[in-house]
Amino acid sequence: MKKAILFFTVTLLFSTILTGCGIDLNRLGAEKYYIQVKGDGDKKDDGRQDIYDYTLTGFNEDGEEATLEFFALKELRKDAYLILYYKDKKGVTSYQEVNEEDIPEKALEKLQEGVK
Repeated sequence: MKKAILFFTVTLLFSTILTGCGIDLNRLGAEKYYIQVKGDGDKKDDGRQDIYDYTLTGFNEDGEEATLEFFALKELRKDAYLILYYKDKKGVTSYQEVNEEDIPEKALEKLQEGVK
């Protein structure tokens, strides 16, 4: 029992330290995909607030393609570039808007091919 309490305490302390240092646990160990917002999200009302569902094609830093589904609590800016953090078991866990120059070359090439 003492080991379980110690383990729980250490785990809680470790996650508190990481969160306090500005480390987002939803991004830790996640694969990064880059997308460009095209079109409107599918607006849904969950009874408390509007949610926007998106299904977009993204590319990792090697230019490998993936179709990614995620939601946002606001409508995303059209043509904005985003980095999506993806985990196999959880799907997209987080996202953040980025500048075009922050996107790896192979991923940017693939995103721009889709524009033509």
